[in-house]
Amino acid sequence: MKRLVVEIPYKRFWIGFFGSYAKRVKVVEALRCFKCDSEGFAVICRIKLLDESLSLRDLVKGSPIRNIEVLFTEKDGSMVIFMSGEYPEELRARRRAPVANVFQSKPPEFVDVDWMKVELVGEESGLREFLNREELKLEEAPKILSLTRFEPRAGESLVSALPRQQRRTLLAAYGLGYYDLPKRISSEHLANLLKIDKSTLAEHLRKAERKIIKSVLVA
Repeated sequence: MKRLVVEIPYKRFWIGFFGSYAKRVKVVEALRCFKCDSEGFAVICRIKLLDESLSLRDLVKGSPIRNIEVLFTEKDGSMVIFMSGEYPEELRARRRAPVANVFQSKPPEFVDVDWMKVELVGEESGLREFLNREELKLEEAPKILSLTRFEPRAGESLVSALPRQQRRTLLAAYGLGYYDLPKRISSEHLANLLKIDKSTLAEHLRKAERKIIKSVLVA
């Protein structure tokens, strides 16, 4: 088994997410990706609606998006959102078929708004087949960063099981770098963006962290 690390141009995928409304939505910044595979996606990004008559609810119509949560709104009117969705079954089946023995070893990472770093594991022949998929024949070719021997590692997100306010706070904290070393955002700034007290922010984060840690320790 081999591990392939590759950067993939992502602009066309944003268009796929927003469907017929793609030209009326500008993706200003790509922050975090929790899931992006043949089944669906879950990402945090900052967007700006270019049409005042357009609402977030409209984006769910006729697109793979099933859930959009506004984490906070910037002064320029752009919104930091968490969105997730699933592809139609016929599309999932078509995307799965060519790379049945290839899987992601961890969630993808945004390099910038139009490029994503993906880490895949599989037989070398399957990984090369992945790179030759029709949907990856874009304006710019994928950039292979490494191809090495695979050594397994475990990990699973428990965020989806959290109550809405705890999930919203944790997603915003993670997406904006509160847990980075060094921190990219202070607790005061994060609380202001979420329009909650600093004590409320701390409470939401402690409860979310405790549930996730407990799930891992007692598993």
